Amino acid sequence: MVPYSPALRPPSPQLPRRLYLPTRHVGKRLRRPIVAAAIGNGYNSPLLFVRDVTGRRFLVDSGSEVSILPAQPPGPHRPLPGGPKLKAANGTTIDVFQTGRHEILDLGLGCTYPFKFVVAAVPNAILGADFLRQHGLIPDLKAARLRDGVTFLSATCSHCRRKAAARLVHVKLEHNLDVPIDGPSFQHVRNTPMFLSLADTPGEFPAVTIGTPLVF
Repeated sequence: MVPYSPALRPPSPQLPRRLYLPTRHVGKRLRRPIVAAAIGNGYNSPLLFVRDVTGRRFLVDSGSEVSILPAQPPGPHRPLPGGPKLKAANGTTIDVFQTGRHEILDLGLGCTYPFKFVVAAVPNAILGADFLRQHGLIPDLKAARLRDGVTFLSATCSHCRRKAAARLVHVKLEHNLDVPIDGPSFQHVRNTPMFLSLADTPGEFPAVTIGTPLVF
Protein backbone atom coordinates (compact mmCIF):
# COMPACT_ATOMS: atom_id res chain seq x y z
CA MET A 1 0.00 0.00 0.00
CA VAL A 2 1.31 3.42 -0.98
CA PRO A 3 1.09 5.84 1.93
CA TYR A 4 -1.01 8.98 1.27
CA SER A 5 0.92 12.18 1.18
CA PRO A 6 -0.56 15.68 0.72
CA ALA A 7 2.42 16.58 -1.42
CA LEU A 8 1.40 14.02 -4.02
CA ARG A 9 -2.18 15.30 -4.36
CA PRO A 10 -2.87 19.01 -4.05
CA PRO A 11 -5.96 19.91 -2.14
CA SER A 12 -9.03 20.47 -4.34
CA PRO A 13 -10.83 23.79 -4.17
CA GLN A 14 -13.87 23.96 -1.97
CA LEU A 15 -17.12 23.68 -3.93
CA PRO A 16 -20.23 25.44 -2.76
CA ARG A 17 -22.86 23.21 -1.26
CA ARG A 18 -25.58 24.80 -3.42
CA LEU A 19 -25.53 25.46 -7.17
CA TYR A 20 -27.35 28.57 -8.28
CA LEU A 21 -28.58 28.80 -11.89
CA PRO A 22 -30.04 31.90 -13.51
CA THR A 23 -33.83 31.65 -13.60
CA ARG A 24 -33.96 32.17 -17.38
CA HIS A 25 -32.06 28.91 -17.92
CA VAL A 26 -34.08 26.79 -15.50
CA GLY A 27 -36.15 24.10 -17.15
CA LYS A 28 -36.55 23.45 -20.87
CA ARG A 29 -34.54 25.69 -23.12
CA LEU A 30 -36.75 28.08 -25.04
CA ARG A 31 -36.65 28.00 -28.82
CA ARG A 32 -35.27 31.10 -30.44
CA PRO A 33 -37.88 33.03 -32.38
CA ILE A 34 -37.69 32.60 -36.13
CA VAL A 35 -37.50 35.89 -37.96
CA ALA A 36 -38.69 35.61 -41.56
CA ALA A 37 -39.18 38.35 -44.12
CA ALA A 38 -41.50 37.26 -46.88
CA ILE A 39 -41.97 39.81 -49.61
CA GLY A 40 -45.65 40.15 -50.35
CA ASN A 41 -46.89 38.89 -46.98
CA GLY A 42 -45.78 41.96 -45.06
CA TYR A 43 -45.77 45.63 -45.81
CA ASN A 44 -43.89 45.22 -49.07
CA SER A 45 -45.19 43.41 -52.14
CA PRO A 46 -43.35 41.38 -54.81
CA LEU A 47 -43.41 44.28 -57.26
CA LEU A 48 -40.55 46.56 -58.21
CA PHE A 49 -40.38 50.11 -59.48
CA VAL A 50 -37.49 51.37 -61.60
CA ARG A 51 -36.79 54.90 -62.82
CA ASP A 52 -35.14 56.00 -66.03
CA VAL A 53 -32.62 58.82 -66.21
CA THR A 54 -35.43 61.38 -66.54
CA GLY A 55 -37.02 60.22 -63.28
CA ARG A 56 -40.01 58.56 -64.90
CA ARG A 57 -41.13 55.57 -62.85
CA PHE A 58 -42.01 52.16 -64.33
CA LEU A 59 -43.59 49.17 -62.65
CA VAL A 60 -41.54 46.04 -63.41
CA ASP A 61 -44.22 43.37 -63.76
CA SER A 62 -43.29 40.11 -65.48
CA GLY A 63 -46.87 38.93 -64.88
CA SER A 64 -48.18 41.46 -67.40
CA GLU A 65 -48.08 40.32 -71.00
CA VAL A 66 -47.75 43.79 -72.51
CA SER A 67 -45.85 46.95 -71.63
CA ILE A 68 -48.07 49.99 -71.18
CA LEU A 69 -47.75 53.73 -70.82
CA PRO A 70 -50.49 55.76 -69.13
CA ALA A 71 -52.35 58.26 -71.26
CA GLN A 72 -51.03 61.82 -71.12
CA PRO A 73 -52.43 64.19 -70.10
CA PRO A 74 -54.61 62.38 -67.53
CA GLY A 75 -58.30 62.57 -68.21
CA PRO A 76 -60.92 61.15 -70.55
CA HIS A 77 -59.63 59.77 -73.84
CA ARG A 78 -61.33 58.07 -76.73
CA PRO A 79 -60.60 54.29 -76.95
CA LEU A 80 -58.85 53.12 -80.08
CA PRO A 81 -61.34 51.46 -82.48
CA GLY A 82 -60.31 47.90 -83.27
CA GLY A 83 -57.41 48.03 -80.85
CA PRO A 84 -56.20 45.09 -78.76
CA LYS A 85 -58.34 44.07 -75.83
CA LEU A 86 -56.63 44.24 -72.47
CA LYS A 87 -57.98 42.87 -69.24
CA ALA A 88 -56.79 43.09 -65.68
CA ALA A 89 -56.41 39.99 -63.54
CA ASN A 90 -59.74 40.76 -61.87
CA GLY A 91 -61.53 40.78 -65.24
CA THR A 92 -61.78 44.54 -65.63
CA THR A 93 -61.47 45.76 -69.21
CA ILE A 94 -58.71 48.31 -69.84
CA ASP A 95 -59.28 50.91 -72.57
CA VAL A 96 -56.52 51.16 -75.17
CA PHE A 97 -55.83 54.56 -76.72
CA GLN A 98 -52.77 53.93 -78.88
CA THR A 99 -50.53 51.10 -80.06
CA GLY A 100 -46.96 51.16 -81.33
CA ARG A 101 -45.90 54.15 -79.23
CA HIS A 102 -42.14 54.18 -79.79
CA GLU A 103 -40.07 55.07 -76.74
CA ILE A 104 -36.36 54.78 -75.99
CA LEU A 105 -35.69 54.09 -72.32
CA ASP A 106 -32.40 54.86 -70.62
CA LEU A 107 -32.14 53.09 -67.27
CA GLY A 108 -28.61 54.29 -66.62
CA LEU A 109 -26.97 51.01 -67.61
CA GLY A 110 -24.82 52.37 -70.41
CA CYS A 111 -27.28 51.45 -73.16
CA THR A 112 -30.78 52.33 -74.29
CA TYR A 113 -33.84 50.13 -74.67
CA PRO A 114 -36.12 51.00 -77.60
CA PHE A 115 -39.62 49.56 -77.51
CA LYS A 116 -43.13 50.07 -78.86
CA PHE A 117 -45.59 50.52 -76.01
CA VAL A 118 -49.34 50.40 -75.71
CA VAL A 119 -51.00 53.52 -74.31
CA ALA A 120 -53.92 52.58 -72.09
CA ALA A 121 -55.93 53.57 -69.02
CA VAL A 122 -53.47 52.44 -66.34
CA PRO A 123 -52.26 54.42 -63.30
CA ASN A 124 -48.57 53.55 -63.78
CA ALA A 125 -46.25 52.80 -66.66
CA ILE A 126 -45.58 49.05 -66.87
CA LEU A 127 -42.56 47.13 -68.14
CA GLY A 128 -44.19 43.83 -68.96
CA ALA A 129 -42.94 40.42 -70.02
CA ASP A 130 -42.62 41.47 -73.67
CA PHE A 131 -40.20 44.30 -72.82
CA LEU A 132 -38.18 42.20 -70.37
CA ARG A 133 -37.92 39.29 -72.81
CA GLN A 134 -36.87 41.43 -75.79
CA HIS A 135 -34.03 43.13 -73.91
CA GLY A 136 -32.97 40.24 -71.65
CA LEU A 137 -33.81 42.03 -68.41
CA ILE A 138 -34.28 40.00 -65.23
CA PRO A 139 -36.05 41.39 -62.13
CA ASP A 140 -34.30 40.42 -58.89
CA LEU A 141 -36.92 40.69 -56.15
CA LYS A 142 -34.59 39.78 -53.30
CA ALA A 143 -31.95 42.36 -54.16
CA ALA A 144 -34.49 44.87 -55.52
CA ARG A 145 -32.61 45.30 -58.78
CA LEU A 146 -33.31 44.99 -62.49
CA ARG A 147 -30.46 43.06 -64.08
CA ASP A 148 -29.34 43.12 -67.70
CA GLY A 149 -28.60 39.54 -68.73
CA VAL A 150 -26.29 40.71 -71.53
CA THR A 151 -24.12 43.35 -69.87
CA PHE A 152 -24.55 41.98 -66.31
CA LEU A 153 -25.22 45.53 -65.09
CA SER A 154 -28.19 46.28 -62.85
CA ALA A 155 -30.43 49.20 -61.98
CA THR A 156 -31.59 49.92 -58.46
CA CYS A 157 -35.31 49.41 -57.88
CA SER A 158 -37.71 50.20 -55.07
CA HIS A 159 -40.35 47.91 -53.63
CA CYS A 160 -43.96 48.78 -54.09
CA ARG A 161 -45.85 49.65 -50.93
CA ARG A 162 -48.70 47.38 -49.96
CA LYS A 163 -51.37 50.06 -50.30
CA ALA A 164 -50.13 50.99 -53.74
CA ALA A 165 -49.89 47.35 -54.80
CA ALA A 166 -53.58 46.86 -54.08
CA ARG A 167 -54.33 49.24 -56.96
CA LEU A 168 -51.97 47.50 -59.39
CA VAL A 169 -53.02 44.42 -61.31
CA HIS A 170 -51.40 42.26 -63.96
CA VAL A 171 -52.53 43.09 -67.48
CA LYS A 172 -53.41 40.26 -69.82
CA LEU A 173 -53.94 40.35 -73.56
CA GLU A 174 -57.28 38.85 -74.54
CA HIS A 175 -56.41 36.34 -77.23
CA ASN A 176 -59.88 35.00 -78.03
CA LEU A 177 -60.87 37.99 -80.13
CA ASP A 178 -63.96 37.92 -82.28
CA VAL A 179 -63.33 36.79 -85.85
CA PRO A 180 -64.01 39.70 -88.23
CA ILE A 181 -66.75 39.31 -90.80
CA ASP A 182 -65.42 38.55 -94.27
CA GLY A 183 -65.59 41.35 -96.79
CA PRO A 184 -66.81 40.84 -100.37
CA SER A 185 -63.24 40.60 -101.67
CA PHE A 186 -62.50 37.64 -99.39
CA GLN A 187 -65.50 35.47 -100.22
CA HIS A 188 -63.88 33.84 -103.25
CA VAL A 189 -60.84 32.85 -101.15
CA ARG A 190 -62.98 30.78 -98.81
CA ASN A 191 -64.05 28.48 -101.64
CA THR A 192 -60.57 27.64 -102.88
CA PRO A 193 -59.31 24.08 -102.20
CA MET A 194 -56.27 25.36 -100.32
CA PHE A 195 -58.37 27.40 -97.89
CA LEU A 196 -60.80 24.52 -97.36
CA SER A 197 -57.91 22.17 -96.54
CA LEU A 198 -56.60 24.61 -93.95
CA ALA A 199 -60.03 25.08 -92.43
CA ASP A 200 -60.53 21.39 -91.56
CA THR A 201 -61.56 20.31 -88.09
CA PRO A 202 -58.88 21.14 -85.50
CA GLY A 203 -56.81 18.10 -84.68
CA GLU A 204 -57.31 16.50 -88.11
CA PHE A 205 -54.45 17.11 -90.51
CA PRO A 206 -55.05 16.05 -94.15
CA ALA A 207 -52.11 14.33 -95.81
CA VAL A 208 -51.01 15.77 -99.14
CA THR A 209 -49.23 13.28 -101.40
CA ILE A 210 -47.35 13.89 -104.62
CA GLY A 211 -47.02 11.13 -107.16
CA THR A 212 -48.03 7.50 -106.78
CA PRO A 213 -48.95 6.63 -103.18
CA LEU A 214 -46.98 3.85 -101.54
CA VAL A 215 -48.84 0.67 -100.60
CA PHE A 216 -47.53 -1.41 -97.67
